Amino acid sequence: MRHSFSRDQFLGGDAGKVVLLATDRPIRRRRVWPYALGMGVALLVAALVALYTISVQTASTLAVPTEGLTIATATKGAFTEFIPLRGRILPQETVFLDMVQDGRVEEIFHRAGDHVAVGAPLVRISNPNLELSIATQESSAIDHLNSQMALRLNVSQTMTGAEAALEEARYRVEQLQRQHNMQSRLVVRGVGPAAEEQRLNEDLAYWKSILEIRRRTLDRVNSQAESIERSVSETSSRLEEAIDAARSQLDALVIRAPITGYLTHLDVSLGRHLATGQSIGQIDDNEGFKVEAMLDEFYLGRVRVGQRASGAVDGVAVTLSVASISPRITDGKFKIEAEFDPSVPMSNVTRGQAITGRLDLAQRETDVLMIPLGAFWETTGGNWIFVVNGSTAERRNIQVGRRTVETVEIVGGLKEGDRVITSSYQGFGDYQSLSIN
Repeated sequence: MRHSFSRDQFLGGDAGKVVLLATDRPIRRRRVWPYALGMGVALLVAALVALYTISVQTASTLAVPTEGLTIATATKGAFTEFIPLRGRILPQETVFLDMVQDGRVEEIFHRAGDHVAVGAPLVRISNPNLELSIATQESSAIDHLNSQMALRLNVSQTMTGAEAALEEARYRVEQLQRQHNMQSRLVVRGVGPAAEEQRLNEDLAYWKSILEIRRRTLDRVNSQAESIERSVSETSSRLEEAIDAARSQLDALVIRAPITGYLTHLDVSLGRHLATGQSIGQIDDNEGFKVEAMLDEFYLGRVRVGQRASGAVDGVAVTLSVASISPRITDGKFKIEAEFDPSVPMSNVTRGQAITGRLDLAQRETDVLMIPLGAFWETTGGNWIFVVNGSTAERRNIQVGRRTVETVEIVGGLKEGDRVITSSYQGFGDYQSLSIN
């Protein structure tokens, strides 16, 4: 059903006045500017984020010239852990000359630089007080020895007398025994007096008792003689040792060469007084040589007797082996001594020469990933390194193992063929990447 309205009905009969019907709704005008403002803010934020990202990337990258950079490649190969060796050649045996007795220098037989044989006199000194004291000691010891000899003589004479008395008693017993036997036979035949038999029987009994007494006396004398002989022997031996010791003190007034070698140092002069314990020189045995070197205390636990070393003396290659290790630390270093391999010719080796080389700490290993040790280590300590990729280099964390003065073992973080910067990182700061121009 359609409805029709007249203009007057719509206007409600009042011209110029709008009358809304029940079915009409008001029309709202849409606002456009809030949406435009939100879109602008979003674009501005995105632009700022992009600008910040670009600025951060630009700030973490440092442009460096190629000149001055050392680029190396991580490679696999044979690895031998070693430390540099710098030592000095010394004689195999050196004997220092120290004074045993004090005294005044009276005579000098050799000078520094002379070749001396063992036992050769070098210097003679005098010590009147010592000589007088030793003479007194010798005299006293000789007196004691004489008294011991007299005691021994007395014991010998006593033994001789006891033995003679025993033989006399034995002889009288045998003589009386024969006489008693003969008289007994005469008495039995009735041609001899019984009183004579009785007398001989009494004399025989007496001398038998005397024989037994003298036998026991001789046993006691023998026992005492043995004891006295032991005492005399011990006393005489001690006295002779005392005399020898006194004479050795006199012998010490002449300083002699303890070994055959070169007298490399002798600090004496005529008339000079030398004190007991004073060092006056040394003798070197130039028949053999050794190398003495000081190593950093860091390697004390890794150096072993028998480890091999190689070096050069005046350009000639030599082979060594560690002979001894001194654990005493002096100024952060400890001392080792190394011996030359028997195959090394010693004709050009002299005392005091310097030797440079390397001491192998471990056996040679193959197929080990490594890079050269460079100045980068001072900055990174082996914790990270710049890895080159084209014209850029990125910072990368790495794990290192053993190292020498030349190479570093790589345990993780790199692979064979990676190119790294091994020169100094001074001036790189905290940059994460480099742009290589």
